Amino acid sequence: MMSTVTESRHADSYFGRYAAQLPVLGRESQARLRQAHVHVSGTGRIGGSVTIHLASAGVGHLSANDPQNVEPENLGASAFARPSDLGQEKVYVLAKFFDGRPQFVFDPLVAPTESQKVDPSIQRARLMISCANTVEGRLAAERKAIRYGKPVIQVAAFDGRERLGGLVALRLPENRWSACFGCYLNDKRKFPRGEGLLATITSTLAAMAANMAVQLLTGVQAEFLRENNLFLIDLHTYAIEALAVNRRDGCSVCGSD
Repeated sequence: MMSTVTESRHADSYFGRYAAQLPVLGRESQARLRQAHVHVSGTGRIGGSVTIHLASAGVGHLSANDPQNVEPENLGASAFARPSDLGQEKVYVLAKFFDGRPQFVFDPLVAPTESQKVDPSIQRARLMISCANTVEGRLAAERKAIRYGKPVIQVAAFDGRERLGGLVALRLPENRWSACFGCYLNDKRKFPRGEGLLATITSTLAAMAANMAVQLLTGVQAEFLRENNLFLIDLHTYAIEALAVNRRDGCSVCGSD
């Protein structure tokens, strides 16, 4: 009897922390977030913010992979890294940030998305979010999401010297018509590093992607996301263009799906 009472109190404490969301989501949908597992690929500017937003929304289980360590430029754009974290693995610094959060599990993994070590986390997850800072990492995330039948969200910022904003690309397994991230890329195109990135831009994109994840995981007001798969966000004019883009014939990523 005592254990039942304790479990009930723990449940009530969870819903109490997210009481402001219940009028929007409802108790049943909030419970779906609590039971959900989301995997995030890349924990830099965008990926780190995505994980924090999802934990703040009540997602109960997050896992993340990143092979990189905290560098000085991360300190200005990250909510979780401190000067004492310089040189440490990003995912373990993020795990330290989440330490002690009640009814929440965070699994850190020091590995690139291309590594087979990441596959079990993707297989267990209900949703994957790719924020890798290399094209190779993004395409690996897309291929693995397709292989394991997982929804995948790709979040990327434009070079701020050219355009303020970014994009969110979504692929749902049930939408066989949908372009994957590889469909948008010319195989010969190069993506040089050193782009200009505003912290306000990357955090805005992360919040939008996390909001889409909440909609997909709960089913609340998710119909629009099932009909569109590419969202171009212009943070100069504050306009969002939502598109339904079909698969590209001969795509090396989803062509055999």
